[in-house]
Amino acid sequence: MEELQILTIISNLAVTVSMIIALKQLFLMKISHQEEYTRNLRQGTIEFYNEINKEIKDFTYDVIIKKIDLSLDKINSDETLHRKVCRYLSLMERFSAGINAHMYDIRIFDRIQGKTTLLMYDALRPYIHSINEKYGTYFYGEFFKVINQIEKVREERCNAGYSSKSENFSIYEKK
Repeated sequence: MEELQILTIISNLAVTVSMIIALKQLFLMKISHQEEYTRNLRQGTIEFYNEINKEIKDFTYDVIIKKIDLSLDKINSDETLHRKVCRYLSLMERFSAGINAHMYDIRIFDRIQGKTTLLMYDALRPYIHSINEKYGTYFYGEFFKVINQIEKVREERCNAGYSSKSENFSIYEKK
């Protein structure tokens, strides 16, 4: 009888240890899966933005460095400029929809193009506002949400002590 009890105890211990090992393996698999998901999300963000950037880099250079005129009159009177503005906003709206759907990583996007995106949005804000007023709808809403997210990410990074506010987080240059 005593031998049967010892075997039962040993059997129960073996089952318990096996369950602990199985749970640990499941936990490690979950961590591994999350790390792979995060890596793929970040990689996808970089790859998709690189594709978009092929089309918009000259336009962003003209706006930010050359400081081309983006007044409403100029955009509405210059067909080529109007097409560039619309194409830029269309691509950024599409990319923004992916960020807002958590298909792309906002923090990686902020690191590779955050300040430029904020400057571009600021430059195009009057045009976006006029389009929304003209058609009585809310165009480029996904892009607007991403702008707010970039500002939030930058504020969080600043509050965490990674950079001083004056160094990297003044979003719009004062003149």
